[in-house]
Amino acid sequence: MPTISWMKPIELTHSDVLGYDQVDRLKDKPGLYFFSRRFGKGAYEPFYIGKSLKISLRLDQYVSSKGKHEKRIRKVVLGGHDVYSGIQLGIGPRFFHFGYVNPSKGLNMDKAIGYAERALIQYARIVGWKIINNHYAGPAAFRSFDVNGSKYNRLLPNKLISHK
Repeated sequence: MPTISWMKPIELTHSDVLGYDQVDRLKDKPGLYFFSRRFGKGAYEPFYIGKSLKISLRLDQYVSSKGKHEKRIRKVVLGGHDVYSGIQLGIGPRFFHFGYVNPSKGLNMDKAIGYAERALIQYARIVGWKIINNHYAGPAAFRSFDVNGSKYNRLLPNKLISHK
C-alpha cells in the first residue's frame, strides 16, 4: 500500500516572501502539499491541495510567482480574493504542508501521487474544506443519492455520496 509521510509544516510570512528561506528544508522528492491558514492553536483550514514530482521546486515556483496559476495561489496566500472559487481568507497565519509519497511495489510514482492528490481533494470536499482547486471533487467526481424515508431510520442522512 502506498504511504504519505507528512513533515512539519512551514509557516509562510510576508517577511520571508512566502517561506522562501525554508525552501532548503524540502527535498527534491515527489509528494503532496497543501496551503492552509490557522487561528491560534485551532485546526488548520486547507485552501489549496497539489502534487509535485519535486516538492522543493514546486514551493519555489509559488514563491517566485512565475505563472498565472502560481500568482493566483500566491494572491490568496497573501490575503487576496480568488475570483474563480470566491475564496478570500481572513486573518491568520498561512502554512505550507508537505508529505513525501512512497508508492507501493508495482505502482509508478506519477500514478501514486495522482491517486493521492485525488483522494485528498475528495476528502476535502467530504469534510467541507473550502478549497480553491476543486477538480476531482466537483459533482462530476461523485454519485449522489437522495435518501427517502430517512425519518423512519434516524441513522441515515438525507443524502449519500459515493466516488465514481
